[in-house]
Amino acid sequence: MDLLLSKANTRLKLLKISVRLKGEQLYLQATLPPKPTGQNLSDMEQATQK
Repeated sequence: MDLLLSKANTRLKLLKISVRLKGEQLYLQATLPPKPTGQNLSDMEQATQK
């Protein structure tokens, strides 16, 4: 299982996603882009966020 996780981590690292095994549970962790500010949103997008 460790070899499979290592191979998955190698491929997913390009997408900034990591895979780890903790006990019998599998965890995925991703780095997401920053949340857009109000300046970058259209009027419709701002209205739906309120």
